Amino acid sequence: MKELIVKTNKLNSVIQNLELSEVRIMQLAIVDARNKGLGISSDEPLTIQANRYAEVFNTTIENAYQVMKQASDQLFKREFSFLQDKKKIKSRWISQTAVYEDGKIEIIFAPAVVKEIMRLDGKEKEQAFTKYFIENTNNFNSRYSIRMYELLIQWKTAKKIPIFIIETLREQLGLKENQYKKMSNFKDRVLNTAIDEINEKSDIEVSYEQVKEKAKIIGFKFKIKQKKTKEKTVKQEKERDKNVIDWISNKTDKEQEIIKANADAYIAKMNITNEQHKQNIYKKADKEEWGLEQYRAEKKANQQAMAKYQAEQKAEKAKQDKFKAEKEKAKKETEKFTNSFLFLSEVEQNEIIEKLKSKLYWKTKELFEKEYKTDKTAFKDDKYSYTFKTVMREFLETKLGE
Repeated sequence: MKELIVKTNKLNSVIQNLELSEVRIMQLAIVDARNKGLGISSDEPLTIQANRYAEVFNTTIENAYQVMKQASDQLFKREFSFLQDKKKIKSRWISQTAVYEDGKIEIIFAPAVVKEIMRLDGKEKEQAFTKYFIENTNNFNSRYSIRMYELLIQWKTAKKIPIFIIETLREQLGLKENQYKKMSNFKDRVLNTAIDEINEKSDIEVSYEQVKEKAKIIGFKFKIKQKKTKEKTVKQEKERDKNVIDWISNKTDKEQEIIKANADAYIAKMNITNEQHKQNIYKKADKEEWGLEQYRAEKKANQQAMAKYQAEQKAEKAKQDKFKAEKEKAKKETEKFTNSFLFLSEVEQNEIIEKLKSKLYWKTKELFEKEYKTDKTAFKDDKYSYTFKTVMREFLETKLGE
């Protein structure tokens, strides 16, 4: 399943300096919140599991956990800035983070971030949002590549891409003032490296031209082209699944690759050059299954972690569904009692309000009295609705019994 990242162009264009692992945490938080239908708020934490990070970004769970711990600490310190109403606004990315020993972290987005990554609600134009699939960036090895991809993909459907001014682009890429100041260094170490990786590993092809003012380069003009989806060739159709066990060797292709890699490492370490000796090492490695014990243990751990993650997601969804159902039921019940209340006489209404106030704690009672003066249905508020329904239920039962 392709997993979509959506954020406003405003947030996408900010001045920032996130590292690759920090961007990945932001990506997973956005994607998982959307997929679970939980929404994103500046009060509720979002959970990211190490096995989820490992699965998406092709690493081990142990490494994913260590990367996440370090990245979440750094992300908490990071700031970004943008211009609004002719003034420079600064904000943090997250307001809170927590690390758990069972292989997960929690983060809470800062308010300024939350309103820029909420679901589309139809109030803003589709063009005001940057959208891309996480699968198109999960193989990048450079923070400049993923940042450059985001800045370019924002203009993927535009008829004309504006000129990227060099000073602004450097800031958006997170470069310090003294980093790669020479244009040749900037192009070799940052721009060309990013473009090459984007062209090799993503869904788009990018090219650019230098924009000069007199003899000085002031910016770049980019062109973006969507790569064509290649149809499967006969060779691809015949390719074996590396996780399917071969009936002759009783090992998967992946396992045979691991054995060979271990054997090759041993041969290189011992400087073995004799071909017969090499063949004997390969046979010995195959017989003793060099490297497979650790691989199978990690594979089993990954499968168990994935099963646990899926079970947790299922339980969380069930919990959310139950909460929503109960909230909807309570809302309907409150509406029903409210309608009954409005049909009562003024004397009966006053009687019910007095009973309601008598059951409230004094601070809550004072607050209710203040709100009730301006809103005669203030009892519908969650702070009072349970007590209101209790009083109404008692009143109606008494009335029916008379």
